[in-house]
Amino acid sequence: MKDPQREVEELRAAVNCATVLEKATPPWLLDRKESSERCLKYRRGAGEIVIVTHGAAACLQSLGQKDR
Repeated sequence: MKDPQREVEELRAAVNCATVLEKATPPWLLDRKESSERCLKYRRGAGEIVIVTHGAAACLQSLGQKDR
């Protein structure tokens, strides 16, 4: 039996967060104006924001913040 933490780390290393977001239903859309080379900002609906960092290996969802 694999260690759950190790499985999560392996999944993070193998999966590109940006690809997962773009394939989701409904899809997240890249906000090109608010993104940079090292940090991609995705939006889906009012106030739904996800930031992808670290070479697309980490996703951070912005909760409780008003959309600008």
